[in-house]
Amino acid sequence: DQVVREVVYQCGKTLINLSPVDTSSFASNWFYAWGAPDGLYQPEARNRFEVNRLDRMPKKSASRVVHFVYNNAPYGPALERGHSKQAPQGFVVLTTLAFPNIVANAAAKARAGGAAE
Repeated sequence: DQVVREVVYQCGKTLINLSPVDTSSFASNWFYAWGAPDGLYQPEARNRFEVNRLDRMPKKSASRVVHFVYNNAPYGPALERGHSKQAPQGFVVLTTLAFPNIVANAAAKARAGGAAE
């Protein structure tokens, strides 16, 4: 459960860090949910993933549910396809490529006794 929680958290942080930041609110509209995604696009949202992570992520049985880190901005797919000079290679694909390292780091952190942030 600790490893799963850490992996979900690090994937969310990676998505936020790789998201283009200009005059849009895209990077601030990453959400977290388990079981099913919820929420609507909120142009005024700020760091929703960070705000909701701890209180919404299951503490037990985290490995038995489906976790969603998602962004409802209607222009997200265009940004992922390279319509931003700040993220020409996308951000989801780069997070996907980083996933094996994220899992390895989360497992190492759990073995060392560290908890999800």
